[in-house]
Amino acid sequence: MTQPRKVQLWWGTAGLVGVLAAGALQELRPTQSDLAEIIPGRAFLVNYLWIRADQLKEEGRFYDAMQLAEMICRLQKRYPGVWQFHAWNMAWNISVATHTPEERWRWVYNGLRLLRDQAIPLNRKSIGLYKDLGWIYLFKIGNYLDDAHWVYKRQLAVRMQDLLGAPPDGNSAEIAAAFGPIADAPLDKTLDRQGRSVIQADMRARLLKDPQVAAYAAVLAEAGVGVDQGLLGAYNQFSEDEAVRVVRVRPPEARSDRARAVYKAVNHPDHAAARAKILAFVRAQVLWNVHRLDPDWMAKMMARYGPLDWRLPQSHGLYWVTYGLHVCENRALGDIDSLNTQRNALNCLKELTWRGRLTLVDARPRDPDADVLALEPLRSESEMQLPRLTMYQLPDIRFVEPTHAEFERAIRKILRGRMRGFKNNTLRTGHINYLVAAVKLLYVSYRHAEAQRYLDYIYENYEPKGKEWRYRDVDRFVQYELAQEAEPIRDLAENLIGSALSTSLVALARGRDDIHAETAQLAAKVHAVYMRDRPERMQLPPLEDYVRIVSAQLLANPRALGHNLSLTERSALYERLGTVFGPRGPAIRRDVYDKLHKHLRAQCEREGIDFEKAFPPPAGWKEKDEQQAKPLDVEP
Repeated sequence: MTQPRKVQLWWGTAGLVGVLAAGALQELRPTQSDLAEIIPGRAFLVNYLWIRADQLKEEGRFYDAMQLAEMICRLQKRYPGVWQFHAWNMAWNISVATHTPEERWRWVYNGLRLLRDQAIPLNRKSIGLYKDLGWIYLFKIGNYLDDAHWVYKRQLAVRMQDLLGAPPDGNSAEIAAAFGPIADAPLDKTLDRQGRSVIQADMRARLLKDPQVAAYAAVLAEAGVGVDQGLLGAYNQFSEDEAVRVVRVRPPEARSDRARAVYKAVNHPDHAAARAKILAFVRAQVLWNVHRLDPDWMAKMMARYGPLDWRLPQSHGLYWVTYGLHVCENRALGDIDSLNTQRNALNCLKELTWRGRLTLVDARPRDPDADVLALEPLRSESEMQLPRLTMYQLPDIRFVEPTHAEFERAIRKILRGRMRGFKNNTLRTGHINYLVAAVKLLYVSYRHAEAQRYLDYIYENYEPKGKEWRYRDVDRFVQYELAQEAEPIRDLAENLIGSALSTSLVALARGRDDIHAETAQLAAKVHAVYMRDRPERMQLPPLEDYVRIVSAQLLANPRALGHNLSLTERSALYERLGTVFGPRGPAIRRDVYDKLHKHLRAQCEREGIDFEKAFPPPAGWKEKDEQQAKPLDVEP
């Protein structure tokens, strides 16, 4: 037999086996039997499928390659490495070979879901699957190496915003307490039930045994809203609760009779407690059955690690790394240290310190006359394209102490609980570098006493040497550091600028001109130091752009930046914007007013404040057509 004839016969046989396998797949879809055990010659078939899938990928036929990859995974479903390879291939290799941001996200999310929804349920004791899933969240979505990373971050943020809303303001204990009702909601976590339905009917029946909850469910039913995902759609569109109101550009409108009925039902003042219970129930069900997240484990993480915002990828990355140890090694959260999570806990917490304050402004169009039940209650798993969203991240000093505590936990693990040898532990450099950056961050946030405490900790526990350590006083230390920093890292520079301006503008609103002047000068100094001899491609936006974005956030939603400013204080800030920034001031004030006047007017109306007096239009301002206005957005 000639060589070409042999090749033809080989490929013909492989094709025939592939057809038979496809038929077997169809027959086996409703069962849990292992395909690999019933198809003769499975090793030959798997080898062929591997070769063919790789060829299809190289040809750019990614969907065909994915179908074969899924077949391979089903043939070898008890082999975690197979799932890991194909998930990695989708999220890291195929994604960057596509041409649009939406396509990239589709492949990243396909890889994520392959691990989360298929591989882990079939291989619950494989720690590598959890680590790979956490890695996608932490580095593919959470990092900045992929030039489409903002698309990934927005996709995740809006999904979790639609599900959970924005977290409330407050300290770590208050944030964890606010999440508590979701962790306590009725939920059957029997594993073979997970994902079979979005809402567990028996758990809903248990919830409705509460007379107050049942009464409010009847009110919702009269408006055509059920105790299911549809409630989240109605809530996100019409609720006046702070958790959803903070992301809106415009206040909710209810023009049709049906829309008005839904608006009234989701905001009914007599059923606030019952509404909270129902929302907590639906959210817990969706977390468990759709996103495969355990609300109880999420609550424990918030109690330990701080005010985790589940709209951020770092929170999810940390979840899967720690939850994997819990499932695979039966670890309680208190027994899990950052060494066991390959330092991912420390990396996550450091990232949250530098950019854990998320502001999300949702400009998705809403049709107030649409049938609200026809609206998508949550971002669908298949819908990948999102309209433009403003997403801005600033530092969150609430994570300084949890991160410092996690360093100490890891060091105690290394030293086996002994304090002997602490100053020369293997995490010494990372710990010192983090605390120095935290000292600067706290200092520009006008938290001098806290900054001094962490600086004292470095001196007392590490006894550092060198000329840079000659200053024990935090004022002189920070001033020296800022003066000596020849090439500050961009992330650190932007964090310090944003924190200093936030502190400066809050002080301006409260009439503390001394604090305003000091922190504004610090922001300007950090900006100037960074920009010195920097090539054009690495330069920062002008400082006035940072003033615009931070002042806009403080006027629209100061809570998102960790501040509580009354409308009266925000009015004072708005008034003074035009006078304290020199020739740039009037333009900054006008731009901010142009973007926020409708939002601020609605807030004034709710609080009975005269908008025209509190926020008078700038001289020469004329209202533009709404469609021509562009979002005020400066991305880090």
